[in-house]
Amino acid sequence: MPLSIRQKDTSRIQFAYYAYIAGPMGDVFRYLLRNKAHSTHKGKKMGLAAIAAFWRPFSAKAVLGLSDPEVRAIALTSITELQQQIELIRSTFNIPAASRELTRRDIEQMIEESLNARRSINQEPTVQALPLPDNYNTHR
Repeated sequence: MPLSIRQKDTSRIQFAYYAYIAGPMGDVFRYLLRNKAHSTHKGKKMGLAAIAAFWRPFSAKAVLGLSDPEVRAIALTSITELQQQIELIRSTFNIPAASRELTRRDIEQMIEESLNARRSINQEPTVQALPLPDNYNTHR
């Protein structure tokens, strides 16, 4: 069921988000809002365009109550916009389209190595996991 909204409602929504300047979101906002390559206004538009590209089909369904074919058309447009954003990242940072540089296993291994390094720095005792019996899942 769509959220109620008047057809001719011209009121505005103020969107404010306070991020720690030294955190990951602070870094993003500093890039968007304090970049000499573009104006603050353009940076705001860039950030909102990135958000809207993803969330527009969801809002079309929930807020506007559009039909499935209408939402599908909006979703396809969003996918095109998101693919353009991905292509910008790839071309800017020289990442080939077929690249899958980090697999899930690579990420898991990086996390494990990071945890092991942290344990050795903090001199936490490590516990070696015992292998599960072959029939472990049969009793669940």
